[in-house]
Amino acid sequence: MGWSREEFAAVGSDFATRGARADEALALLRHLFEGRGPSTAVSTSTNTGCSRRDRAAGCA
Repeated sequence: MGWSREEFAAVGSDFATRGARADEALALLRHLFEGRGPSTAVSTSTNTGCSRRDRAAGCA
């Protein structure tokens, strides 16, 4: 979440996909609080675990 493009740029994150990442994080939290594991809640479409800068360096 957030509103400042400059802050997203500073950490190498895509400002345009912030809503999708927030939705995914909320879904994961719901699963965890309900006692279910994260394996079915986490999508690899928006959550690679790598910042844009790290992906440029080869992080998949």
